[in-house]
Amino acid sequence: MLLVMSDIVRSQILKKVKKAGIFSIMIDTTTDVSNIEQFSLILRFVDEFGEVKERLVAIESTNDATGKGMFDLLCNICVKYDLDWINNLCAQTYDGAASMQGQYSGLRSYVQEKNPRTLYVWCFSHVLNLVVVDTCDRCISIRNFFGDMQVLISFMRARKRTAIFLEEQKKMLSK
Repeated sequence: MLLVMSDIVRSQILKKVKKAGIFSIMIDTTTDVSNIEQFSLILRFVDEFGEVKERLVAIESTNDATGKGMFDLLCNICVKYDLDWINNLCAQTYDGAASMQGQYSGLRSYVQEKNPRTLYVWCFSHVLNLVVVDTCDRCISIRNFFGDMQVLISFMRARKRTAIFLEEQKKMLSK
């Protein structure tokens, strides 16, 4: 049922993108909890009311995190959803990873080879994230805090351990 609903929502988004005529893409990858690389594609366009919209249209697993692998996946997604990125894509934005924005073998260069009009902009959200990470990394107490939180999260991921922990907490609170 969820797949049907997501297809309906996606088809409505794609209708609006095609009506807009031109669009830009934002792509990011991240590793999920099972250590599988997830590729997300967001389209940015201006709707019929002149409002800028950003919509997630695809999340795909990828085994190839190289620029060429991500380019091939982007092409496959665009074919699947009938997006004419070669003629209608005006801009692209990614983080600073070499596989994304690399001048020779990054996703950016493969896209610009097929569509030289496509402007590349480094994603400012990622730049801000790098600033925050570097700033937090300079402060020992903050670095230790996040390290402790990471260890606690790893410890609590075991379901049986979490259930026992919660039961013990309930016992202590009732005293």
